[in-house]
Amino acid sequence: MAADVSSNLASWSDSEGSNNPSGSTSISTNLDDNLRQIQATVRKYLAFKGSDIASASTVDLSTATGLIVDITGTTTVTGFGTLSAGMWKILQFDDAVPIKYNATSLITPGKTDITTSAGDHAIAYSMGSGNWIIPFFSAIRDNAFAVYGSADITKKILFDVDTNIPTGTAITLKPPATSGTIAVGADSLGLFLPRSYLAGFGLTYQTITTFDIAAGQCRDSTNAANITLSAITGCALSASTAWSAGNSANKLNNQAIPAAGTLHVFAMRKDSDGTGEILIDASLTPSLPSGYTYYRRIASLRTSSSVWIQWNQFGDMFQWENLQDNSAGFATISTTAANYAVTVPSGIKVIALVQAQLGGTSNTGGLRLYDPDLADVAITASGNALGTSGVVAVGSTSARIVAEAQVPTNTSAQIRAVHDTGITAGTADLRTRGWIDRRGRDD
Repeated sequence: MAADVSSNLASWSDSEGSNNPSGSTSISTNLDDNLRQIQATVRKYLAFKGSDIASASTVDLSTATGLIVDITGTTTVTGFGTLSAGMWKILQFDDAVPIKYNATSLITPGKTDITTSAGDHAIAYSMGSGNWIIPFFSAIRDNAFAVYGSADITKKILFDVDTNIPTGTAITLKPPATSGTIAVGADSLGLFLPRSYLAGFGLTYQTITTFDIAAGQCRDSTNAANITLSAITGCALSASTAWSAGNSANKLNNQAIPAAGTLHVFAMRKDSDGTGEILIDASLTPSLPSGYTYYRRIASLRTSSSVWIQWNQFGDMFQWENLQDNSAGFATISTTAANYAVTVPSGIKVIALVQAQLGGTSNTGGLRLYDPDLADVAITASGNALGTSGVVAVGSTSARIVAEAQVPTNTSAQIRAVHDTGITAGTADLRTRGWIDRRGRDD
């Protein structure tokens, strides 16, 4: 075929006067040859897979025989040769090929080195004079996307990874399957829960040593991971016994049970598959079983005689089945403010639910119950007494009145109390009905 048109698209010009055939060329019987050559060239460079090219320091794409080129071998690539500006190629890599970033001659996504895997694709765009840009690189593997970088990796990430990234480490993030392993920080749908989020996890008292827990979901205490829990029955309290996963299993990990004290209940996340579990521990910084990293306190309970005091939970409110404490414990309440222990969890601040009973012969009597973190102020029946109640005298007979109050505690499970001179000495009486625990939502 005697065509006047070049078979190399790179030699075509964007200036029509610089292309062939020229005005002086005698086309004659070559017209059909030129038309066929134009068709072949357009197809070859815009919609055709050419011959493979072996990886080398310089993979010369000017020798490519088609738009799509397979790069074989594993030799490190530092350049793509010289090709007219504006020409581009679709590259498929058959092996692991290191591609070295160069700020002038080979600009890569993220401006970092890339190591390909078999099946990866890239678009290479010529800027002329041997300079190339790879505006797009696609890793054909199980990853949703990959993050590549060096010691400066934190500047290469354009999204919130939601976990700590070790300096100089390349991290590959995989989308979770809704029924399989979940990503650190995300739930089965790949979503990150809001900071301090907690829902579910209702505890139901069963026996003096067991409780059931409902399904729930929360953000861990460090705001780094989601914790999702399926319902667990028969969570057991067994002293000095190893922790065990699953239903009807001990959740206290090799610890003694306090005779009368506080035990905290934690939801925790298994590292290997993201499943949730329950742990009971006397410390707010629990010793987690092997294979668990992330945890969140979801409740705190009290013991008496080394078994659970029976409770009932409604959201953040925990109520004792039977009123705790009695008048003997508060007989010393006087006109001098002091702290008094109530039967609620210690180690954390909660809102104690208390019932107060006052006795006296004066209509000016009052009792003030308040947070130990607040400053003491003078007690008056009308201004600082419990609610708006005072003691009203009926003739010479002592009157008694009962009221309820919600009082913040300190971390020693104490509230502060004081009464004025209108109260008969030793007749102020407090009973604990339960407590409200925000369980980390305000952290």
